[in-house]
Amino acid sequence: MRRRSGHGPRPLVFRVGAQRRHVLGHRPWRCPGFGGTAKATDPVGTATRDRPFPPAHLAGRTDTVLAKTPVLLNQQEGKEMDATQATVMAAVATLLSAGVIAWQAVEIRRTAKATEKTLRVAQDSLSTSKDLAVEALRARLDARGQAVRVHVAQPAWPPLEPSLSGGEPQPVPLVTTYRMSGERDRPLMLRADLEIVNEGDRVATVNLHPPLRPDGESGPCPPNGYERVVARGGRLQARLEEARPVSEWVQNWRDGQEGRPPSVIIVAEIVCSDGFDEGVVDRWRIELTGHPIRPIPGDDSGWELNRQLGSANSPLSSTAPPHERMYFLSKSANHRV
Repeated sequence: MRRRSGHGPRPLVFRVGAQRRHVLGHRPWRCPGFGGTAKATDPVGTATRDRPFPPAHLAGRTDTVLAKTPVLLNQQEGKEMDATQATVMAAVATLLSAGVIAWQAVEIRRTAKATEKTLRVAQDSLSTSKDLAVEALRARLDARGQAVRVHVAQPAWPPLEPSLSGGEPQPVPLVTTYRMSGERDRPLMLRADLEIVNEGDRVATVNLHPPLRPDGESGPCPPNGYERVVARGGRLQARLEEARPVSEWVQNWRDGQEGRPPSVIIVAEIVCSDGFDEGVVDRWRIELTGHPIRPIPGDDSGWELNRQLGSANSPLSSTAPPHERMYFLSKSANHRV
């Protein structure tokens, strides 16, 4: 380092860009083992003070360090910029990934809804096609099926009493009375007549289930009932009859007084087939019930025939609701449509 006469050593400076910077700063710089000082101009230029200065043999090293300082600063700034850029890029990548995942979720949900809607439409179409096919099959079977009508007459009055000798049941005398003390098990029979008419152009096979029986048949009904063939335009007369103990008809009376359905109902079925394995079967359910006896006024244990026949509160009723038609692809295999 060169000295100027009459002045102390100049502050060491270096250039960064277009600015001059004092390396030695504003505080005394001391090098261990050296005690020399020199005056240096304050960076502001307003005062001078003694400054330590390095020996002459260290001047070259100082210049080397000062020359490398800008490079080190630039490298540090570059590393900081690289780290910042990497952080920003990672954040952007994370946001893009989240956006892609959200978009995929929306697309998957939309696709699932579209698939569900398509399946629902396909199922509806299949169901509609199946219903149309079933209706077409039923229409074809109806065209060749039987046309049978069942008419049920009002129950016979007065009720009947079975014959002890096995003959035909006989009407009960209107003045008959019953005592619960000794006649609670005495049989009392109800009867209703039926007429089965074949209105079709084919013969019809009719099965009468007990306790139904064709006219002219007497005695106990066979377990499987009666089978009859009714010709085209033909008619079949039958009757529904059954005896029950007096105590059960007493219970029917009490049910009616308390607003309950009758406990005793005589039920039978009529089944008619068209004669084809692939065809139709019609079924009627016939019901016969009532309260044929009532308490005798002023008599706690006496019962007599109920004489309200023909009034709005007729004691007996027989019904044949609309029949049920069943369609079969195969009757022998019990394969219903």
